[in-house]
Amino acid sequence: MLNIWLGNCDISVYDMDVAFEYYQEDGWFTDPYVIGMVKDVDKTELISHRLAYDYMGDPMNPRELSGGVKALILLYMIDNIIIDGNMMGNNCARWILDIGKRRDCYITLCYFLNFEEGIKSDDDFECRLLNVDKVIKSFDEYDTLFGKLLGKHGLEFEYWRNPPENFNCIMERDLSQLYEQTED
Repeated sequence: MLNIWLGNCDISVYDMDVAFEYYQEDGWFTDPYVIGMVKDVDKTELISHRLAYDYMGDPMNPRELSGGVKALILLYMIDNIIIDGNMMGNNCARWILDIGKRRDCYITLCYFLNFEEGIKSDDDFECRLLNVDKVIKSFDEYDTLFGKLLGKHGLEFEYWRNPPENFNCIMERDLSQLYEQTED
């Protein structure tokens, strides 16, 4: 399930270039799902871990992919990672939702990501808003709740820069392995 934290979080990945360089594996670039994401979001054709062709047909290194598509690939490929969703635009929304159907994934957001473009029906939308620990099953519900929280806390979610105590309880249910790994 897609899990969203509205606001910043100290343990989320903000620098997609560094994280991508650290985690990437050659096999990612031949995964059909990743190939489809890259083609859709960046209009780029992946050939191998060393070669891609951009939207104009010019050769490029896959390390030059956009921050948004790198964030999507990390979200899809890495267990127990929290991605800064602010790196991803509306063109990533349908992929974020689809990854959330395939596995538990976590993003932080400080802006309204318009998932509406990525869904065909309310059956396509499901996420858990971690700030209020609520599962949301429609885009309209997401839109309404987002607006209420935004109105309550101003134009940005800096209010939750340092998550409240219940955040750790919520996250520990799902990310206990992450905490074990960071303590080693």
